[in-house]
Amino acid sequence: MAEQVAKISFSIKEVQERLIAFVDGHVNSNISQYIEVKQGQELARFELVPPADEKGDSKKPELDNSGEDNTGDEQAGEGVDAIDDEEVILPEVFRINDEVELVQQSKLVYAYVSLRTGLAYFSPTEIKVLPEAIVNGDVGPLTGNISYTGNLTIQGYVLVGQAVECGGNLTITKGIEDRVEIKCGGNLDVAWGIHGINTTVTCTSDCTIGHVEKSEIICDGNVDIKGYALLAQIFSHGYINVQGVGLKSSGQGSAIMGGQLNALESITARSSGTEACVTTLVAGIDTRVKIQLDKAYRLHALFEKRQLVTQKEIEMYISAAGSAEKLGKMSSELKKEVRVKLQAMKEEQKSMAALKESISKLEASLYPKTVNKSFICFEESAEAVIKLTIKDQQYSIEKRIAGTSRFRLGEDEIKRVV
Repeated sequence: MAEQVAKISFSIKEVQERLIAFVDGHVNSNISQYIEVKQGQELARFELVPPADEKGDSKKPELDNSGEDNTGDEQAGEGVDAIDDEEVILPEVFRINDEVELVQQSKLVYAYVSLRTGLAYFSPTEIKVLPEAIVNGDVGPLTGNISYTGNLTIQGYVLVGQAVECGGNLTITKGIEDRVEIKCGGNLDVAWGIHGINTTVTCTSDCTIGHVEKSEIICDGNVDIKGYALLAQIFSHGYINVQGVGLKSSGQGSAIMGGQLNALESITARSSGTEACVTTLVAGIDTRVKIQLDKAYRLHALFEKRQLVTQKEIEMYISAAGSAEKLGKMSSELKKEVRVKLQAMKEEQKSMAALKESISKLEASLYPKTVNKSFICFEESAEAVIKLTIKDQQYSIEKRIAGTSRFRLGEDEIKRVV
């Protein structure tokens, strides 16, 4: 009744590529992985290795893609009979939790099956489906990238070069580092901050962040930053609020230093600006849409110019022919050239119609529906140099302003309201 030797394999391709299984039942890696699974999905399997015969050869069945024993009873050999003749003690291949079930699929093959839909954790010693999607530690090279459709909590950092995609709310208890890509389908909460060069964050709801350094954030909701924003590129369909908590006690500069912040509604900060670089604040207009719209206008003008040129060329051919009789006697090559140009005009007209529709949609989303909400406010001070834009008007702060200042759009210019 000796414990059987087992050959392990992982049923999920991404896991199998990271966690290499060996016949002795141990995995030669400290790498783990989180991956979303469905209820009833096979996670891993192990194949019992029959005891060796007198010649020292083991009788192992061959597995097809379904994992079933396809050797047949007559081909199973004495090794399988030997397993049947004695009580089998299954090897302890993995520790599992209550969300994973061990299912026998054939005489020699056992599978680990998920009992629920959720986030599964794979390591050299454990397979478990988490009752709550919580990553206990950092997301890094040892865990790989993570993609999950529900709410997700990461109890640590998202380390350099990693990617996290979450369909629900995403909570990160520490911070986000360089070259990280975050996609969040719900609310995003980063306790410490985002301090990564070439890090991009997209969020379809609200963002609450400790601080932001040298990163890009695109948020469909509101953005609340508890500390400061340094050389950041931040866009919000709602408001941006940089509270500047702890700046006085730490001796740091303004709450917003450099970079560009763009909110469709308002931007509020305890303080803003630094002599080291220009700080750009934009409210009441979507600068990303403005760039697309300018390109669309230029392309539309180019189409119109081409249409005029082609039309004049066709008119030249017709006027050169003169009468209808001469027009009918035009050479076949000339007729072909005219047909080609007419076809080109029709194709460009279709493109122009589609472009006009796209321009209409961009123009509708360029400004917020309630422009009177658009303002920029500094609660304590503003340092030079700050470039302000509200809708289509611009304003420049070239010297320090102390005290509370609120900038709104007047009839034809930005006005400061003390």
